[in-house]
Amino acid sequence: MTEVLEVIKKSLENSGENQESQSSQKMVTGCCNRIKLLACLSLQEAKMLFETIDACGLETTFKKELRNAVESKLSMGNNNDADNVVLKPQMLTAIEKYMTQAEWQILQNPSSTYMEKMNTVVRRLKLLGVKSLHEQTAKYGVALLLSTLTTLPEYKLIHQMLCEFKQVFHRDLTKVQVPFVRNYPSNPAELPKTILEVAYTEGNPPCPMEIDTIAMIANNHVPVRSTSKLLTGGTNKTKQKEKNPGGPSSSSNCNANAESMMANGQMNPVNQACMMMMNCMAKMQRQFQQAMGTETKIQMSPKKPKELEDRPKAEALASAAAAFNPSTRALPIADLNAKKETKDEEKANQCDTDKADKKEDKQEQKTAEQFEEAAYQALLARKEKKKMKRQKERKRQVQKQRPKAKQRPKQRQLLQRKCLKNQLHSAMTMRFHLGKRRI
Repeated sequence: MTEVLEVIKKSLENSGENQESQSSQKMVTGCCNRIKLLACLSLQEAKMLFETIDACGLETTFKKELRNAVESKLSMGNNNDADNVVLKPQMLTAIEKYMTQAEWQILQNPSSTYMEKMNTVVRRLKLLGVKSLHEQTAKYGVALLLSTLTTLPEYKLIHQMLCEFKQVFHRDLTKVQVPFVRNYPSNPAELPKTILEVAYTEGNPPCPMEIDTIAMIANNHVPVRSTSKLLTGGTNKTKQKEKNPGGPSSSSNCNANAESMMANGQMNPVNQACMMMMNCMAKMQRQFQQAMGTETKIQMSPKKPKELEDRPKAEALASAAAAFNPSTRALPIADLNAKKETKDEEKANQCDTDKADKKEDKQEQKTAEQFEEAAYQALLARKEKKKMKRQKERKRQVQKQRPKAKQRPKQRQLLQRKCLKNQLHSAMTMRFHLGKRRI
């Protein structure tokens, strides 16, 4: 603002007396409007403005207007409040390394309530200068609170805990004037000295602790949004195991003990990975046992004995013989021989048919490998059919596009003919008019 007033002074010295009144009025009104739109005005800046106003060669009326604008701005106060400033979200994931010994006593004390623990974590974040809460900071803060519990609650309750953590953070009124840090380091010693002096005291320095379960809980058991898959699944994995105990009791007890140790932070990362592998193997074993218990068994019906097969034939022959009434006449010898031959042929045909039926029955009794081969061949045949259909469709598309390409020269010929017709018509009309003029 001081630079603007200096420029005004120089311009007024260079300008003439006639233009002085008009240009000075416009410049003064513009400067007053700019002073009103300033976000903040400190005492030092106001002092500099008053000095420049006295030093400039403006009239007394214009100087009074500028002084009134500066005084009104000072009476309004500063508008650069920390709550109105929009900041980028600040991420702090290693919260357990920034806590003090007194705060650890509150967190690890079983008699302290959940709200006391939450308030201690939120106050620590506020003292470190966290003003805009990132999703990861809220998630790791809730994970630190869950690590103090013996068993994890349901996912819906964990989501409610995260929402309450955000609400408590915004309600807390502790304000600290420290420099802005977007990504906090994993070691508090890397922070600037101004933040350390405000956040900690000599008798209460930071007491970092290494808890491996915080990262696991934050990444796998804290639903950040209401559309998370953890919430659609329903309940926690531990409770699903209690509802559906498919394996032996010893494995479930081991898993429960391992989860309690992981929650308390008493397990090394190597043992933790081993326990996770054992849980996966136990789950696969349960699924396999359930599949074997509910397996559908197909039993082939036993083959009918030959007597049962021949029974309908014998009944049919007996009924036909009972209904047959032969006529009394003298049969020649040739007819008897012919009948014997026909009977022999019928017997031979029956034997051939029986043998063929037996062969078909044997062929029908296929093994599992033969069924798999037949299914594989059927799939190959289906793929070949699909390929043939695609090839036919492509050929049809190509055939549809070809006549369009052939029609182009025909269209050109038609255009040429139309042009010739128009030329002839114009020539005929010109001759007709010339003949009239001559007449």
